Amino acid sequence: MAGLALALAVGVTSEGFAQSRSKAKKAKAQAKVEEKLPVLPNLPDPKGVFSESASIVDYRTGRVIWSKNGTKSMYPASTTKIMTGMLLVDSCQPDELITAPQDVQKVGEASLHLLPGEQLSARNMMWGIMLRSANDGCYAVACHISGTQEAFAELMNKRAKEIGCVNTHFRNPNGLPDNQHWTCSNDLAIMAREALKRPWFAETVRNWKHTIARSMNTKDVVLMSKNRILREDPTADGVKTGYTKAAGCTYVGSATRNGERFITSIMKSPHWAADHKKMMDWAFAAFEHKLIAKRGELVGKVTAGSTEVPVLAGRDLWVCVEKVNPAPYEVVIKADPKPETKVGDIIGEGQVIQGSFKQKFPVVASPELVQAMAPKPVLAVAKSSATWMIAGGAALLGVAGVVAIRRRRPHHFG
Repeated sequence: MAGLALALAVGVTSEGFAQSRSKAKKAKAQAKVEEKLPVLPNLPDPKGVFSESASIVDYRTGRVIWSKNGTKSMYPASTTKIMTGMLLVDSCQPDELITAPQDVQKVGEASLHLLPGEQLSARNMMWGIMLRSANDGCYAVACHISGTQEAFAELMNKRAKEIGCVNTHFRNPNGLPDNQHWTCSNDLAIMAREALKRPWFAETVRNWKHTIARSMNTKDVVLMSKNRILREDPTADGVKTGYTKAAGCTYVGSATRNGERFITSIMKSPHWAADHKKMMDWAFAAFEHKLIAKRGELVGKVTAGSTEVPVLAGRDLWVCVEKVNPAPYEVVIKADPKPETKVGDIIGEGQVIQGSFKQKFPVVASPELVQAMAPKPVLAVAKSSATWMIAGGAALLGVAGVVAIRRRRPHHFG
């Protein structure tokens, strides 16, 4: 037993050491990539992008900094699973068990080869969806969350509208061919940005290989992603590949370099990896972020009563701008402070406007605004007026009394 314990301890230590070395190696490779980032004056738009539709979105602000047919309706194929994965995170706990439906084996193409009644944790199902691109796993998730695939598609469409997608309509959770199932490259990038805000989702999609635990099909547990960018680019941290004959090759990618992060969305491309690299290199070379105001700092002024008073940013406020000849932006504030407003209360909404892009942020009350909105001491004035009225009344009564007394005195003549 002692020998076994020692062996296990050595195994764990070795595994931890191997993981540590792997992370250190990746970090070193990433640093080398970042050192070679081009900084080109007057950099033109990325040329020679093969895809029929493509977009680049800034992760921090959500601004579409470049697109080619960015709103054109296209088949997304398995990039659909970005939305499915996001809804899985929002609807389930990681250890929650998901049971494969009895008709799960009817789902074709990429698969976990789920058996009817097989149970996987939501965490392991997420690995299966995002790395193996398991269509049967998506079907199991849809039935678990909404009861039917059709009801889940309605949930997908609702969430797409909530996050700002304007040309998306889902019919299934996996992207299998359906002529009523489409999106556009701008919307796909928006979905990816929203999904990447969730740590569970982000941690899953930055990996290209993982081993899961299963209840039945215990031989099919090693999952590997077809996203070769994750192996080729140490700065890559997601997201999802896709392919059907109708859609062609689709891809949504993410990379972080020197603290900046951009998302690419590529639809129907014969050379998706080359397109992604070209678009990413251009984005990092051409754009940077500027901090307009930190949370709690002055961001503008509004009229309170008869004076202008400052208002504060409810969060850190950034803009993504060109490094050379940055386009102008403006900050517009709409606020409706009340007399009972307290310092730090949200009193309205601001917008940073860059061309057609509008970034919203909360506006909060400053001490100056609260002071300006405070009700005047009406009660003190009323008391003062009442006092004068009483005093005045007493004086009048006094005068009347004097007159009455004088009238009662006998009159003496002579």
